[in-house]
Order: sequence, then C-alpha cells, then structure tokens
Amino acid sequence: MKVLHCIASLEPSYGGPVKVVQGLCTGLMKLGISVSVLTSSTGDAEKDARLAASWPGVEILWTRPLVRRYYWNPLLPLTLKRRLAGFNLLHVHGVFNGLVSAACRAGRSARIPYVLEPFGTLSPYCLKKSAWLKQIALAAGERRSIEGAASVCFTSEAEQYKALEKFKIIDSFVAPNGVFMDEFEGLRPSGHYRASIGLGPEDGILLFIGRLQPIKGLEVFLPAFIRWQASQPRKWRAVLVGPDEGGYRSKLEALVGRLGGEVCVDFAGPLYGSDRLSLLAESDVVFLTSYHENFGIAAAEGMACGKPILVSETMDIAGTVRSQAMGEVAPLTVEGIVAALERLAGRRGEWDAMGRRGKEWARANCDWTRPAGITAEKYRKILV
Repeated sequence: MKVLHCIASLEPSYGGPVKVVQGLCTGLMKLGISVSVLTSSTGDAEKDARLAASWPGVEILWTRPLVRRYYWNPLLPLTLKRRLAGFNLLHVHGVFNGLVSAACRAGRSARIPYVLEPFGTLSPYCLKKSAWLKQIALAAGERRSIEGAASVCFTSEAEQYKALEKFKIIDSFVAPNGVFMDEFEGLRPSGHYRASIGLGPEDGILLFIGRLQPIKGLEVFLPAFIRWQASQPRKWRAVLVGPDEGGYRSKLEALVGRLGGEVCVDFAGPLYGSDRLSLLAESDVVFLTSYHENFGIAAAEGMACGKPILVSETMDIAGTVRSQAMGEVAPLTVEGIVAALERLAGRRGEWDAMGRRGKEWARANCDWTRPAGITAEKYRKILV
C-alpha cells in the first residue's frame, strides 16, 4: 500500500499538525505502509533539505506556492496529477488552504480515495472565525472536499459529533493524536532552566506549549495566574513556549506589563527536541486553556511526561482529564481559572498520582502505535 500525505507546511512554526503527521507517518511505516509527503517549499533549498532530513525514511515531495499565505499555485492541478500516479490512497491534513483543496480535487479527478483530517477546523468556534470567508470557500469547493472524502479522521468523539452536525460526511473515524512514549521514558529534571529564571526546587512552573495565538485563551489565563500567584507562599512562574503568530506575543507582553506580572511570566520562544523535553521534565503542571482545541498535543505530552494537566472546559479532552482524575478542568474565565489553580495547589500531595494516571492513559491511548493502527485499518477498509 502506498499512501501520499498532503500538508501545507513542514515548518515547526506550523504547529501541532506537523508533529501529528510526522508521528503518524512513522507509525504507519512500522506497520509496513509506504508513505510519502507532499508539502509546500519554504523557498529556501537549504532549509527544505534540513526539514526533509528530520523525516527519516519518508519521501518528501515539494510544491512551490505562488501565494504563500494560502499555499496556492495555479500549476497545482498539473503537479498533483503527476505526483498522484502510483499511489493507492491520499491522506490530506487540514482544511481551508490551497494545497489541500487542490489535492482533494485531484484525488476525485484521478479516482483515488482520500482521507481528510481537519485538525479541529470544522468546529463551530473555528467556523465562526473569518466566517464570511469560510462560507465563500465552502461554497466554492471546500464543502465538496469535506463531504467527498472516503473517510474523515477526527481526534475525539466530541470533535466528530460537532462536525457531523454541520456536514454530510459519508464515513468517519476517531484516532487520537499521538506521542512517542519512548521519548518520555527516563526523563529527569536537570534544574538548569529553573535556576536560569531564579527559581528554587520548591518553586513552581506552569508550562504552556503551543503557538501564541488568540485561540489559546492566554489573555484570560495570564490575568488569572498573575492574580493567583500573588497570594501564594512560594514563587510560581508561567512559562510560555512556542512561536508567535500575527504579533500576538507583543499583545500578551503588554498585558502582562499592565498587570505588573513581568516577574512571574516568561516568554521562552519556540523550543524543539531535547530542549522542549527538558523543560517539560522541569515543569510542575502543564496547562492548555484554549477557547477550542480538538485534542491538544501539549496536553498529551504533559500526560506522557507524568505531569498534572490543567485544561479549559472548552477543550474536547476536558472530559477525559476530569474522568481520569489527571488534573483540573476550569471554566475559561479569570475567576474560573483562579479557582482551578487554588484547587490544584491545594492538592499538591496528589500530583504524583495525577501524573501516573495521565501517563498510563497516554501509554494506552496516545502512543503512536495505536492511532497509526486505527488509521491503517481504515485505509484497508477503504481500499477493499
């Protein structure tokens, strides 16, 4: 079986989708499935080569977008017609970008079935963002791309339910986002980062990992955290790891400055690989209080690292965090987050147990062998 995956970008700044596709491809290859990835060039040959080198065993096929923001090129139909030859199935990742839309059309034209993975973009929250543009896109062909898929892959039942209310999807399945559990085995906190920001072993780190963008709800979390930590007997630091998107970081920095929180909030910028894992190991709690998140790779990584999790009730994974007692779930309000932080601090003696339960759940549900196996089985059913 030969499967062509299509994603708009491989750059780390593109966020969670890149990690998901990379993990899925690795898991599928272990199951004997041949995978290639079609994506947009950065326009820099050396940078493209470095990105490709980080995908061992995966053939990377490049396209050159004329309009980079939408990953679109008028020659895409011809490029895709040529690239699709020899593949049994197409797996497209994302919605509302030129490359994926063209890939769906090319798949239908070549009678090659495709799986579509929307990454939460079909949720009511996301559809309301730039709603008029998305309505135009849906009318112009995106709806057909969604409803013409042989199957649509969702990362949670909640995401699936919301999308099925809006679209006439002929088939769908749930495969959670994954992590490489072996990366987290034996991780030990070095204390280097903690020391670099003036924290002692008894002080606390609340860690956020993700793109700095409005959907993450940080303009609600940070005022809550600054208010809460002012009453705590030990130092706490909120550490934000991730690339800026659209100048949102400067807005958050201005907010923190107005609230006098510079001493308790650290903007660490993007971290990857061992640096990211090292900071995860040093953290006490991982938080993700988004307005919407279909799953949240950072939450899965926090669980895999054995950390308590704080999530907003607007996230699809909130029910799992609550039912499995892996941390706290908060309303996405300043008062709600302050109350959740108070509860979490008051249960410090339970943090190790929360972390163990989270790690057990991640091992059973998020190691890439499971979502890759679910996806491979769906491929086989489609191709029968």
